[in-house]
Amino acid sequence: MGLFILKACLVAFLIFNTAWLHGDELDFDQLLEADFEELMNISVVTPGRRAQRLSRVTVSTSVLTQQQIRQSGVTSLPEALRLMPGVIVREMASGHYDVHIRGLDSVPPNKGYPDMFNKSALVMIDHRPVYNYFNGAVIWQELPIELHDLARIELVRGSSGSLYGANAASGVIHFITQDAFEEANHVSVARGENHSEDLRARFSSKLSDTAAFSGSFHRSQRDRSDDQYYSFDALGYRPLASVNSLVTDLPLTELDKRYPDQRLSLDKQGLNLFLDMTPAAGQSLRLSAGLAHSSYQSVFHDSRATPLGSYKSQHQYLSAVYDSQALHWAGSVKQGELVALSVMGFDFDYQVYDTTLEHKTWSDGTSSLTLGGALSGTEYKSGFLGHNGKADQFNSALFSQLHHQLNSKLRVTAAVRGDYFETPNDVFWSFSGGMNYQISDDLNGRAYLGRAYQSPFFIETNVNADVMPSSNRRLKFQGNDNMALTTIESGEVGFRYRIREGHNLDWELFVMQADSYPDIETDISVDNGVVVTDSKFETLRLKARIIGSTLSWQSSWSSQVSSHVYVTAQNTDLNDAPTFTGTLEDRHHKGTPTYYGGVVVNYRPTAVWNWNVNAYYLDEQAFDYRMLDERTLDDSVYQEDSRWILNTKLSYQFHRVGSVFINGRNLVNSRQPQLQYMDRLDSLWMAGVELDF
Repeated sequence: MGLFILKACLVAFLIFNTAWLHGDELDFDQLLEADFEELMNISVVTPGRRAQRLSRVTVSTSVLTQQQIRQSGVTSLPEALRLMPGVIVREMASGHYDVHIRGLDSVPPNKGYPDMFNKSALVMIDHRPVYNYFNGAVIWQELPIELHDLARIELVRGSSGSLYGANAASGVIHFITQDAFEEANHVSVARGENHSEDLRARFSSKLSDTAAFSGSFHRSQRDRSDDQYYSFDALGYRPLASVNSLVTDLPLTELDKRYPDQRLSLDKQGLNLFLDMTPAAGQSLRLSAGLAHSSYQSVFHDSRATPLGSYKSQHQYLSAVYDSQALHWAGSVKQGELVALSVMGFDFDYQVYDTTLEHKTWSDGTSSLTLGGALSGTEYKSGFLGHNGKADQFNSALFSQLHHQLNSKLRVTAAVRGDYFETPNDVFWSFSGGMNYQISDDLNGRAYLGRAYQSPFFIETNVNADVMPSSNRRLKFQGNDNMALTTIESGEVGFRYRIREGHNLDWELFVMQADSYPDIETDISVDNGVVVTDSKFETLRLKARIIGSTLSWQSSWSSQVSSHVYVTAQNTDLNDAPTFTGTLEDRHHKGTPTYYGGVVVNYRPTAVWNWNVNAYYLDEQAFDYRMLDERTLDDSVYQEDSRWILNTKLSYQFHRVGSVFINGRNLVNSRQPQLQYMDRLDSLWMAGVELDF
């Protein structure tokens, strides 16, 4: 580590002297703190599908800028979400995260790992949905872009299905990349403990007054900080060779094939190309293409032996977005595959296409009506699926959106959308309505109500598997193509208040209710000495209800010091929750922390030094995990203590184009998992060089 820092400093010194000999002058004015007044008035597109001031939106929305991301030292896209209010982020293994908006963690309880993770938040990159339709959720380590690509992150907390369709049930996370016309070039190299390496590069060039081109590349690598795996059989951490399967009652076989690199946590690469054009005044067109490849150990499917499995994935995409004053069109195609090395047969190939067209049909200066439609299609091929291992889904939608300025202070919005799904062959309606009232020049109030759905997933509707993992055990899985879709309704009130210049307060009180969760109904029988487990997906009676509040306070104390404090307090109750014994009960749900949030302090003592300290807090949690019948009930409840996750980054700008930095992550609570039975994480120190020109 010390040798790398010495080399980094030497490289920085050589770059500095080379630039100095070429006559470049230091320009520290570009490094002044972002003005919080400007942040409040920044234009956002996600809350209403069109540009509007952040202070006038009707639903809770937060923005994280490129400057804030760089200062904080976060090393990945999901880790950056820890800097935003109302988001729960846990690191499962080095570089792998589980992300939730407002909660509903581990709902329904007493289930396997795929049911614990977030399936209700839609993630987009430049209006392009990135989602796993096989069994839900987002596979974060497969995203083709990285932090250096971003202009900002827009986060919407609240059901947004009326605007974006299925899976925007608890909110939307929108990664917006930089415009090629900005001609911002970036190269960064960082290296640290556990063979951690980050290489990132982005370049752009203006081809003409109406066209610009940019490209980016990244590679990130992390080794595991744990040299053992949690064994469900031994109820403790063990070397992989001694981990037994609870299904086969035999040791894991072909270890070299199932876990080819036990030390590797993540190795991912991504390449992206962007072409930005302005065909005429008020019009813009972006064409983008890219590919990504990753090898990793994470949780995607439950092996019944140990949480972590080995996976490989790759995909390619094409995307286009056109905007004018009255018309918006977006379309994308994605093709790829995922190979599950540790869970034999759990592989799939897929193709996904999405297209959306909307037109501002009517506008008179105070009101506007937008009408639109959307088409999407998905095709998955897997040995787990019926119909010769192939299944597809077609979705079409119509939506409308109304914006009305009643007077100079009151603005209202309303939207409705109908989504037709080929499976379960029905139309599902989403809606939203909101208002924003400017009480004074410094105070805005808002209220919002929305309803949204999760889409059907292939593992629930089309699975058809019949396997014998051992000579005396047979496992049968059957999907259900007539299941109800999980529904989330949310309501909130809130306000934004400028306390004084440079000090802004944002508060919201919210309620969320979810129902129609999927579950596996299991019947066990014995046939000629073979234990047959016959499982079929059904809809639970379970209802989950969250009541909570989020407070965010951003302050610029001086030209040198700024801070951001944010906290969420919530309570989750479950009605008709399934227990380990098969009965139903009403109870308080402890899988979502009662309190979570963070503190960010940025200090720039001079124009060339910057020191950022940020801490993320998670309250205690209790996770329920469904073991087999031979497990006792107490063994299936995992208690996670409250904790602070402390991080810091110190950077020195040696020239107007370059800086060196030291970055520390997870500096306290090391050797502890952040999610049940996952890797015991160590602190991580990295050092590197960043060049912007």
